[in-house]
Amino acid sequence: MTFIEFDIARRPHRPPARRWPRVAVMLAVIVATVAVPAPSAARPDDCARPVVLVHDLAAGTASMNPLRTALERSGACVTSVAYGSTPAARALSRAGGPDLGGLTSLEESGAELARRLTSSSAPAGPLTVVAHGAGALAVQYALQHGVPGTRVRALVTIGPLWNGTNPAGLADVEQISRRLGTFDTILRLERPVVDPICASCREIVTGSDFLVALRRTAFPTPGVRYIDIVSRTDGLVTDPEASTAPGASVTVLQRIDPRAASDHFRLPADKLVRSLVVDAARG
Repeated sequence: MTFIEFDIARRPHRPPARRWPRVAVMLAVIVATVAVPAPSAARPDDCARPVVLVHDLAAGTASMNPLRTALERSGACVTSVAYGSTPAARALSRAGGPDLGGLTSLEESGAELARRLTSSSAPAGPLTVVAHGAGALAVQYALQHGVPGTRVRALVTIGPLWNGTNPAGLADVEQISRRLGTFDTILRLERPVVDPICASCREIVTGSDFLVALRRTAFPTPGVRYIDIVSRTDGLVTDPEASTAPGASVTVLQRIDPRAASDHFRLPADKLVRSLVVDAARG
């Protein structure tokens, strides 16, 4: 008898392994999965760096998505706020058009933002608010009418309209109308036509009653750090380098990169702007 033959002959007999039906194996896996507690999702209250994004006039939350992605990758907890939608804009959206907000008066938009920033569903802790264009005006109105300064740690603005805009010399024409005493009459005629479509459009014009009142009412808000990011190629903001909040930390894109050429509406997607916003939210 060879060694191999001897080994086989002396090996103790073992019954064949029992094969579990496939269904039984699947049930066992399901039971095991259910039995293990899933990790609890992080609540907004647990976040050390809550950030709220506020879009521009005639825009929606989607316009801030490039910033949202960059901030979330940096570890911030981000909330995008939609505001200022009109019945006409909602009808357009239902018909398949874009979601457009920021069209109601800035007083109404600011009051809406104040309710959202102080509601129980808002992120806890001092917030960093990042606002584009006219969104900063609505946020500032909210700070002046209902949102305590302790609620907002920093207001980071992108292409802020603190001094408004002067498209095609419209602001100059309005100032002439004011001097002639015809402005109020024209305004009464314009409002029923313009306001249902875009009430805020007339309020962002340089020298508007809204902008004058905004600067007379605790501006900037005590306790809030202002960070203004502006571009010489903005195209909408009147004198971008001068359209800044008093005492704000101001960054001009072209001082960092002379080749920067983003206009007002492309600023939230600009790579340099995204980097600056992420840094501001960390500070």
